[in-house]
Amino acid sequence: MNIDRLGVVMAMTMLAFSLTRIIPVSIDTPSFIILGFETSLKLNLKTLISLITAILAAVGCDWLIRSHPNFPENKAKRLLAYQHIIAPVFLAFVISVTLNQTITGIYWWIVFALGGILFSMILLAEYTIIDNRSLDHPLATMGLVALSFALFLIMVIATKSLQIRLYLEVVICLVSSAMVSSRVFFIRLKGKLPVSWTLAVSLIIAQIAAGLHYVGFKPIQFGLLLTGILYAMVSLICGIVEKKERFLLFLEPFTIFLIIVIISIFI
Repeated sequence: MNIDRLGVVMAMTMLAFSLTRIIPVSIDTPSFIILGFETSLKLNLKTLISLITAILAAVGCDWLIRSHPNFPENKAKRLLAYQHIIAPVFLAFVISVTLNQTITGIYWWIVFALGGILFSMILLAEYTIIDNRSLDHPLATMGLVALSFALFLIMVIATKSLQIRLYLEVVICLVSSAMVSSRVFFIRLKGKLPVSWTLAVSLIIAQIAAGLHYVGFKPIQFGLLLTGILYAMVSLICGIVEKKERFLLFLEPFTIFLIIVIISIFI
């Protein structure tokens, strides 16, 4: 690995994380009238910083990963050529959003430090499995899969906690599930990306999220249920593509889903 590039990417990302400490929460612009209704636009600079942080993470990760000597240039399938940026971008955005919340003092520094450690670990894992021949690396693949679902859980819980409008919640769940499922498919299927299955999974998750929006679930229960359903569907589809036996095909997804449902009930 090019240590100089890793250092530049880490320094750039950590600097973007630290901006949440000094940026004001929001700025109210003057009100204006549209079709007879008076409204005002609230510009949340911290949300903008989170988006910029995710973009910087994407550019930096791509710059680092492409220095891999066995980086597979696939001009025919552009989507596969940028699979490696999904998890780092998702992680950077989640960490930045978390730092944007009202946590202060020592807790902010703990999240900041853990976020930097996790981001460096995910860069190392992505660099390790960038070559399709190294996708059998157990620690890197298991770590990326587990972290992808954990990030989806955190994102869904945070979204539900904000009590935003239904359409925004559905869009966030749709995009997040598409990012996670595509990355997990690519890793577990050793370089294959079933686009149709990815779209189907993300649409189902979005519809379920819409159906559960007005049910009286706590944010953590809402997040656990969606994560359990997402994991079960992704695992089941991977088993179908890999042509597993019927018993093994249903064993993993439904066992994990049942455990998550039981945990969500008692929380």
